[in-house]
Amino acid sequence: MSFVGTAVFMALGAFTPNQWVALTYITLSVFFLGMNFTAYWTVPIDIGPKSAGTISSIMNTSGTIAGIVAPSITGILVVALDDWKYVLFLCATIALLGAILARFMVSSKPVLD
Repeated sequence: MSFVGTAVFMALGAFTPNQWVALTYITLSVFFLGMNFTAYWTVPIDIGPKSAGTISSIMNTSGTIAGIVAPSITGILVVALDDWKYVLFLCATIALLGAILARFMVSSKPVLD
């Protein structure tokens, strides 16, 4: 559900002409995104109790790579499209995709042994 909150506030930030209100919406979006972290770090223990360290390190490395690449992609998109609105819509779309994937793919059944 927190991905949906992230998407809603990110989209609202794109629609808002006032920069301070947009900043507030984006801050609320990040707040909702942060609500995922508890579940995010318990998933490796659920899907592979004996491999939780390996799964966690793969997740952490993937997140770090995304964190390194995302600012460059954001800058390129803002310059190419000449507007932040499209980048915020892209972020909202990715958050909705995350909500859909979490709904249908996350299970408490162990996948690995």
